[in-house]
Amino acid sequence: MWTTAGVHRTRETLEAAASTLAGWRASGDPLATRAEREDGNLLDLARLVVSSALVREESRGAHFRSDFPYSTDGVAHHSVRASVAHTEVTVPC
Repeated sequence: MWTTAGVHRTRETLEAAASTLAGWRASGDPLATRAEREDGNLLDLARLVVSSALVREESRGAHFRSDFPYSTDGVAHHSVRASVAHTEVTVPC
């Protein structure tokens, strides 16, 4: 994550991160240990961070996209992004 979706990002590195994360699976075992369930939560979080970073085509704060080096004032807003039943949902706040 640090190399491909860290503070300095590009579409190419974010897509590489998304591809890597897509190949990983969390344990679906109902008897999974606490550590295994926490790993699944971290995997979900990593996927949300990468998908959100791909959508934001600008540099904002400390997160720099070299393919979009400037902030865009018109898109400066908060939103919540989630995946529900494999469907991406974005809700402006």
